[in-house]
Amino acid sequence: MPTVLCVCSPLRTHNTVGMVRGRSDEWIIVTCHHDSYFWGAIDNSTGCATMLALAHHVASGPKPKRSYMFVADGAHHANFTGSRDLTQRYKSIFDKTLVLINAEHTSGQFTGAGYTPTNTEIPKGVDIYPANPLLLKSIMAAIDRNGVVVRGKVGVVPVGDALPYYRARYPVLQIIEVSSWYYHSLNDIPPLVSASGLARASNAYVDFLRDLDGMTMAAVRAADGPKDVPYGRNPGGDD
Repeated sequence: MPTVLCVCSPLRTHNTVGMVRGRSDEWIIVTCHHDSYFWGAIDNSTGCATMLALAHHVASGPKPKRSYMFVADGAHHANFTGSRDLTQRYKSIFDKTLVLINAEHTSGQFTGAGYTPTNTEIPKGVDIYPANPLLLKSIMAAIDRNGVVVRGKVGVVPVGDALPYYRARYPVLQIIEVSSWYYHSLNDIPPLVSASGLARASNAYVDFLRDLDGMTMAAVRAADGPKDVPYGRNPGGDD
């Protein structure tokens, strides 16, 4: 997999990029950020696992309808250096991208006293920019089929590592757990990852990718809502 270096002074990090060529010059991009604090089990080993699962699914099947770019980007915690570099370095691909899936915080569990794991998953949020009823119907159907635990509201302004893509006005979709109690701390440990929840979220994305094969770029772009959505209070419920 080719590696693109970017500098986050005074340290050096990288984006790791893999591509699967399809039957057209249209693209689907799947990203995750590979940096984390401390254990980083939920944030963002779960997202990396989901990205790799989708890459394996696409690469092990027949030649896809569209080309795919899979990215593990660095320096998310340093002003999104990796994802910002990606939009600039691969602009020609982004300009022909049907949708970008950001795999981030795809599984997590609530804890009881003493941070002991429970069997209750933390509900995930769904962000889709720009608002697109065609893609929203598809991802929500995939979520229902796979039993993914989500909240009732849908975000229009994406949070997390998807933010630079929104700022560059590229279409982005994500299923993301946004509870903040464990973020960037020693509490983000492997026992808090729900293996079944991780599988359900990843399988929902697989179903979504299959559904995209039946859609044309023209139909998806025609369903796009306004792109000039101001950053700030998210109409979907999250900042």
